[in-house]
Amino acid sequence: MIPSYNFDRNYDQRNTRYNELADKQVTKAKGKYCVVTTRNGYDGNFCDSFSNNCHYFTNRQTAIAFAQHYSDIYDHVAGVFKMPVFIGGVSCR
Repeated sequence: MIPSYNFDRNYDQRNTRYNELADKQVTKAKGKYCVVTTRNGYDGNFCDSFSNNCHYFTNRQTAIAFAQHYSDIYDHVAGVFKMPVFIGGVSCR
């Protein structure tokens, strides 16, 4: 379901990739997939998410990669949704 995360790169490379993925975000109206960066999102609850916790993407792989890099860089969990269906939780802790 969720592809495995590559920890082989150093922190700077992972942070650079996170920023590249963040640049691929789109508006809510254009987004097909959503990454919710809260514990509730990780548990599959999309309803209580504030807009600053929602990151929208048009591509599934990009959304999952963003969630994995977010989890790794910020040491936090995230949930990936195909609006509004829960795909899975991501934790790279």
